[in-house]
Amino acid sequence: MLPPPPDNPDDPEGRHSFSPDRIHLIEARIVDLVIRLFLLGLFAYLSLALIRPFLALVTWAIILAVALAPVHGWLVRLLGGRRRLSAVIVTLVTLLVVIGPVAALASSLVESVQALVHRIASGRLHLPPPPARLEALPLVGQQIHAFWTTASTNMESVLLNHRQILAPLGTKAIGLISGLGLALVKVILAIILAGLLLVPGPQLARGGRRIASRILAPRGAQFVDMAAVTVRNVSSGVVGIALLQALLIGLVLHGAGVAGAGLLALVILALCIVQVGPALVV
Repeated sequence: MLPPPPDNPDDPEGRHSFSPDRIHLIEARIVDLVIRLFLLGLFAYLSLALIRPFLALVTWAIILAVALAPVHGWLVRLLGGRRRLSAVIVTLVTLLVVIGPVAALASSLVESVQALVHRIASGRLHLPPPPARLEALPLVGQQIHAFWTTASTNMESVLLNHRQILAPLGTKAIGLISGLGLALVKVILAIILAGLLLVPGPQLARGGRRIASRILAPRGAQFVDMAAVTVRNVSSGVVGIALLQALLIGLVLHGAGVAGAGLLALVILALCIVQVGPALVV
């Protein structure tokens, strides 16, 4: 018995003809795929919007975890494989290095401000008389000399007369201090998060290599390793330069007879490591 003739005369073997049920099944699968892709994109967008305020914090935590991983690994071997205890020790030491000098600097700044306010309130804040040669300066010498003379004899009146200029400066100073405080809180949170990442560090590294190999095959894993080596080398360079700056400035302060030169050098070290610089101290 001969087979029935094909429905499509242009396809005599019937290879490109589909039944209505098969066409309906393909359309349903396409619709399901579009819906899944839309939901996946919506989920990715909402996730990104949710973590966007913490994205910089998480990035710094990952960088710190990669930089501290060799120290953590060495401590794990020293303590017989106790990864959690090693992570706690590394986190506490890092927090101590960052918080200790900054707290000492903040305490010194608060004491200095309190002493200045007390001297202003008690009327014991005085400027020395202006030098005589100041008045001989062209154009602005007499004005500067007169202002300096008034300030040296009656500081309170000068502050009251210029309060409209000094008040915005005080507001900016408070804003700067609050900004530094917020930055310090972010650094502390990044260090704590980095300590949490150190415990599952090897598993996270293997997962990162697998994801990179899928996206950037066949060299994705090599890119991840290169990024880790780059972060560690840059971190070593930053710490080395910070140590050199703190040592040189500490020697200069000690040679000048500044009290607490060692503590100031430690503060400078912490400020240089967090990329603030020694300008707040010197």
